[in-house]
Amino acid sequence: MVVFAILPLAVLTTEVNMALVGLWIVIILTANVNIGRLRFFMPLLVTMFIFMLGTYLLFPGDTSGLVAFRWGPVVGYFEPLMFSFANYWRIIALVFAAIFYATTNRERDIIVALRQLKLSFGVVYVLSLAFRSAGLFLDDLSTIREAEHAKGLKTSGMSITNRIKHYVMYIVPLFTLAIRRITDIEDALFARGYHEFDFSVVERERPNYLARMYTLGVQDYVVIVGIFVLSACVFYLSFFRGWFQYDEGIVYDLLRNAVVST
Repeated sequence: MVVFAILPLAVLTTEVNMALVGLWIVIILTANVNIGRLRFFMPLLVTMFIFMLGTYLLFPGDTSGLVAFRWGPVVGYFEPLMFSFANYWRIIALVFAAIFYATTNRERDIIVALRQLKLSFGVVYVLSLAFRSAGLFLDDLSTIREAEHAKGLKTSGMSITNRIKHYVMYIVPLFTLAIRRITDIEDALFARGYHEFDFSVVERERPNYLARMYTLGVQDYVVIVGIFVLSACVFYLSFFRGWFQYDEGIVYDLLRNAVVST
């Protein structure tokens, strides 16, 4: 997940990231994940699209290139807009990679992986609390939305802009609940004496039952090495050979030809 999540950072070609998003969706469906759960992320995807295109539309930077459209005083330059569009699909690929990993892995799987990397108990414990907090964050959000629906609020009839404003208003109660929960966890850790243990990054002579229970096989090493070789090739071609740029590919050529013809 870590490798494939950072792989789009080296790729700006739009159709490549589109294909990667399609691959994540197919894998999510084959993993028997309810596709309805993806609707929860739709406001984030729409908001991100509006924000990125709006930023490069109002602050294009280079204005010496091709003009895509004119709408009164607003001028849309093709190169900045195309760059933002390519970056948008890069971020979407990152988001779907995180969605896939979060919906197909348990917290126990992540802890086992971290322990296999010989990380200390303190580091794994802190990270496990962070993973649990992500799930509690979604539970808090669901509780707030159910409370609003119980009071008669209906978001189905709202426009997109009103929905975006409404989701922004969730930040205050979510942060309040998060701070309250952090205080409770801090008191519980202090009561159990975790404020006095030796905190280090690398494990120091501590029994690791998970390492004995879960072991890596030959196929595991083959997959891991193959993924790292693939990512190394992509990063080499991107940074040293100039491949996978935003102004390459079929999507860029089609959009540019459409703008030129008009």
